[in-house]
Amino acid sequence: MKSDDDTPQTDEQPADSDQPAEQADEQPTTDDQPVPDHRMCGTMEVHNRILEERPECRARRAEISSAIDARLSEDPSFRRTCGLTTIPVVVHVVFNSDTENIADDQVTSQIDALNRDYRLNNSDTSNAPDVWKNLPTDALVRPLAEPIPGRVTNT
Repeated sequence: MKSDDDTPQTDEQPADSDQPAEQADEQPTTDDQPVPDHRMCGTMEVHNRILEERPECRARRAEISSAIDARLSEDPSFRRTCGLTTIPVVVHVVFNSDTENIADDQVTSQIDALNRDYRLNNSDTSNAPDVWKNLPTDALVRPLAEPIPGRVTNT
């Protein structure tokens, strides 16, 4: 952790302070950015930073988007002609003791739920907020989890 004057800071509490370190008024930071209260995916943040820092990536991304837009405008059925894409899924259940393990039925149930959601076959599609009513669509993908012979382990 660094302060504004780049003086290295430690997590140690000053000897004369009565306040525990976790109750300090200052929010922890990393590289001068506040640490979020919960974990967040940084994919888009990194993606946008790359587009800003590397003009060739930004240009290539624009080329790809333009090519897709052109293809879809030439043939609106293009998306549908690609058909259903099956995505092989491997599920890793990590646990320390048998009481932490989950049943195969629970894994299967979750894959079934993903399939309903991706194929727009879930029962609550009509409950989408008005602002998003026109967005739900069949993604034409099907996650499929099948046992992989020789790859199953209980360790």
